[in-house]
Formats: sequence, structure tokens, C-alpha cells
Amino acid sequence: MNKSLGPNLKYLQKIEEQEKMIEFLKIKYKETTGFEAPHMQTQNEVVTQSKVNPHSITLPQAKSIIFTQQNEEEKQSEQFQTFYDAVSNLKLPTKLLPSKTRPKNNLKTNIDFKNHYHLIEVIDLSNFGSKKFNRLAFKEFLEQVQDMRTLHTLKLRNNGIDDSYSDELKFIVSNTHVKSLDLSHNELGPKGMELFLGSIKEVTYFKSFDFSRNNFSHSLITLNQLYSALIQQTDLYHVCLDAFKPGQQDYKGADVLIKLVINQKSLRSVIIQDSIIQDLQKLSQSLSSLQCHLTELTLKYCFLTSEHISVLAQGLANNQSLIYLNLQHNGLNDLSGKYLAQMIQTNYYLYSIDLEHNQLGNDFIQLISVALKRNNVLNSLKLGYNSISEIKPLLNVIGPENTTLTDLGNIQQNPLLLAQVEQLQKRFKGSKDSTSNYVILKPINFTQILHRKQENYRVWNI
Repeated sequence: MNKSLGPNLKYLQKIEEQEKMIEFLKIKYKETTGFEAPHMQTQNEVVTQSKVNPHSITLPQAKSIIFTQQNEEEKQSEQFQTFYDAVSNLKLPTKLLPSKTRPKNNLKTNIDFKNHYHLIEVIDLSNFGSKKFNRLAFKEFLEQVQDMRTLHTLKLRNNGIDDSYSDELKFIVSNTHVKSLDLSHNELGPKGMELFLGSIKEVTYFKSFDFSRNNFSHSLITLNQLYSALIQQTDLYHVCLDAFKPGQQDYKGADVLIKLVINQKSLRSVIIQDSIIQDLQKLSQSLSSLQCHLTELTLKYCFLTSEHISVLAQGLANNQSLIYLNLQHNGLNDLSGKYLAQMIQTNYYLYSIDLEHNQLGNDFIQLISVALKRNNVLNSLKLGYNSISEIKPLLNVIGPENTTLTDLGNIQQNPLLLAQVEQLQKRFKGSKDSTSNYVILKPINFTQILHRKQENYRVWNI
């Protein structure tokens, strides 16, 4: 070996020694097993090969196979995970044993504020209705989180929670720091809700509720109690509710929900679904007011007729706060689409409109194409799952005359529109986001600053 290599000599010597050792081990391996020494393989080659020679498998191969098997076992265990198992995996604080001397900080669990598992902000334990969700495990979970001050959101959807859980629900209000609660898709009835709402009336700090699709929306008394409890929440910004009584077309439950939307000034996001709405006049008047506070409105599965949409569109035409409107699953036809298209011509604040799963047709496309010539604010207009078979009028508008619309939802689900949708998508890629021209500011009087252009102070989402 050339000794003129200087300081690199010792490294080269080590490499040479390793190569000799590898050759020696290969010979010994063949003499012992009768097989050629295996070559190194990538993890993909190991996992995808159908047969592995047990005499030629290397340690890296074995580790990769074991790791793959462990991942598969973990996935299978997650599918059959019970509520108790899920809570255990969260590694929450444990309840302290009863003692005569209570700690000075009055904590009831062994919470460690340096442990990131104890600083969780959102816990989602949904869809355990068929996975052994029970009162004992639920109560133990609530006792574990009662000292977690960072926990502000708790989601308990579809767990089969019924009236018998009223004590546990009241515990959430009185003994935890939760401010946003999702109890949708459960089985809460009027009796359980009455007890639960009684505890909510004693506080004012809740920010978000989702009580939709339970078993109390048919009770007008319960809905009025719900109104009384939610109207006093000073920071309430989101609700998702429904009001429906089978067999009664004149049910007034939705009127209670609309009254809440109008009178609860802190609300910003509202979802009303599965409800028969008799009159939208008051809501429309509220939307047209300069004092309107909503930024997101969803009316889904609400059996809205063209008369409803006509009234609603009148309020939306003058609205200056709403940026998101969702009218999915209402059976809207082209006449309803006509009123919405007229509204879009004058509303320069709506950023996203969702009209999917309706009965809008080609006539609506003609009308909306005309409206989009005047509206350069709307960014998303979702039209999937309608009766639309022709969107050429949109092709003539988007790009040349409208540069802000960049999303039509799942409209490509219609095979007749594939070619036209591809052309639209190419134009969407070249479009700019309309929000780049907007600045979120408090309302200002343009005349107070005469030396600046008004376009620099266009107010969006006040």
C-alpha cells in the first residue's frame, strides 16, 4: 500500500481489513450452510418478495419484516380498539387516591405540566358506540382530564350517549376546562338535555356546541331551554343544531334556532340541518343589516323551496359579513338558482358557496355565468352532484372576464363534463387567489384618508 497517502492511511487500512474479513466470512458461511452468502437488499425488495430463504436472510431483512408485521398488527388492533383502550393510549393523568391531606394546589390528578401528553388541547373520542363505550370508562376518562387546563375541545360524536349519562355530562361543565363540545349523533332525549342544559345555564364561557342529530329536536320545550342556555354564553361563536318533528310540517322548532342566530351576537358560524324552516324573513332581514355578525352559514337538509331562496337571497344581496354559504341537500332547482345568481351579482363579500347535492341544471349555468362577469370576489362555487351537463358558458367567462373563481367542487363526477372540466382546471391553475387584494381591517371611513386609494382599504370579513 502506498504510504504517501499520509493521514488517510489508517482509514484505508481499516477498509482493507474489513474487506478481507467479509471475504473470510463468506467462505465460512458457504462451508457451514451450503448457500452463497446473501447480498444486501432494500426494504422494498424484502417486503415484496414472495419467498424468503430462511438460510439467506440478513439481520436488516429480518428487522424490516418484523417491523412490517408489527405495523399490520397495530392497524388491526386499532380497528377493534375499545373506548377504554383508546383512553389508555392517550396517557392522560391518573386520579389521585383519596387522602386526608389535599395538596396545596388542590389538584385531583397527578398531572405533570412538563409532560406533553398532559397538555393536549383537543381530544376526539368519537364513533365508539359499538366499541364498548360505557359509563364507567367515560367517568374515569372525565376524572383524568379535570385538571388539564389546556384541554378546550372535546368531541364525543356517535357514542350512544343517552339520558342516563346526564351526571357525566354535568361533570364536563362543572369539573373540566372544556369550552367546545361536540355531542352530535348520540341519543340524548328531552329529559337528559334538560338536566344538562341546567348546568350550562350556570356558566357563560362555552364557545362551541354541536348537538345535532340527537333525540330531543322534536321537543319545542327542550329547544326553548336550549335557547335560554346558549343565549347567555358570552363567547359562543359556533353552533350546529337541528329541529325536526316527524309528521308535523308546521313544527316551529326551527324558529327557535333562527331566533338564537339573530339574537346571539357572538355567533360567527351557524349550521342548521335536518330542519323544516317555515319562515326565513327574519333571518333575511338580519343578514341584510349592517350589524350582521355571521361569517359562515349552513342550511343543509332544510327542505328549502324557491320561495325560501328568494327571501334568503334578498338578505344576502346586501350582506357584508358572510364569507361562506352552504346550501347542500335542499333540492334546489333552476328557479332557486336564478335568485342565487342575482344575489351573486351584487354581493362582493361571499368567498365560498356550496350548492352540491341539489337539482340545479344547465339554465343555472347560463345565469351564473352572467353573474360571474360582475363578481370578481367569489373564489369557490361548488356545483357537484347536480343535474348539470353543460358548462361551456363558464368556459367563456372564467379567465377572460372572471379571474377569481378557482373551484367548482366535484362537478367532474359527471362523465359528460370531463373534457370541459379539464379546460377549466387549466384556467384555474393560472388564476390568482382573490384574497390577495383584501385586507382584514376594522370598518373605516374612506373620506378620512383622502391621499390613499380606496382599493387599498377594501374590507373583507369585517
